[in-house]
Amino acid sequence: MSTFDFAGEYIDGLAAYKRGDYKIAFALWAKSADQGNAEAQFGLGAMYDNGQGVPQDYNQALMWYRKAADQGSAEAQFALGVTYANGQGVAQDHNQALVWYRKAAAQGNAMAQVNLASIYHNGRGVTQDNVEALKWFMLAAAYESDEERRATVIISRGIVAKELTEAQIAEAQKRAMVDPMFHPIVADVIRRVIEWRKETRAFFDKLAARPKDAVRDMKPDEIVKSLRENSAFYNLATKYNETMGRLSRFFNENVTKENPNLPKVVWWEKLNKLFEIEESFYKQA
Repeated sequence: MSTFDFAGEYIDGLAAYKRGDYKIAFALWAKSADQGNAEAQFGLGAMYDNGQGVPQDYNQALMWYRKAADQGSAEAQFALGVTYANGQGVAQDHNQALVWYRKAAAQGNAMAQVNLASIYHNGRGVTQDNVEALKWFMLAAAYESDEERRATVIISRGIVAKELTEAQIAEAQKRAMVDPMFHPIVADVIRRVIEWRKETRAFFDKLAARPKDAVRDMKPDEIVKSLRENSAFYNLATKYNETMGRLSRFFNENVTKENPNLPKVVWWEKLNKLFEIEESFYKQA
């Protein structure tokens, strides 16, 4: 089943959620979640977690978060980390919190990266390690798209950096950067870009297959379906732009500073070759 087959209920549910119609949102997301939509599953988890439209139920929240997390939802993985850290609906377990934060952080979830940085800075459940803390603050500063939160991360990064020597800061930069061409976070970002491009192509293939006069003869329910598909495509495009922004920020924060004389186009060319993505695709960002 493709993304577009069950995108309608999720998109309609999201619209209902944003306008505060939680019961309608819950009903629509429940349908989409049962069809395997990870975003809807995460949404149900959040609604149970916060008691929106349903009685607050941490056990149900945990169940839906886990379903979404098992499908690779970084937001759900982060939520599971918070759940285990706070002991909501499950015994408090800092080790499990660390596991889920790592999974989310490896997908570029900035909040999970910040939590990991704080864990290492405070030595909560792990050996205190300011070098590792600075590494995660560096990555969070590169991946955070919200400017206010990013400003806070940068301040925290500076505070930790002041506690380290120049050699330790260099080590943190090295850990954050590793080899950018094989860094797990960068690789995962590119993997998701490729997946979204496939969905985008499928969308345009469906449009191209329609007769020229098909729109004129469309029935009301077909028009609604088409609008939903357009909304689904818009969401994919938004995710693509966000992802490329994060990737660009990662390079600016962790690559160009270390290699100021290396033209950025060289890095894009290497990425294009490594992941077999056309140069024109990147120019659309």
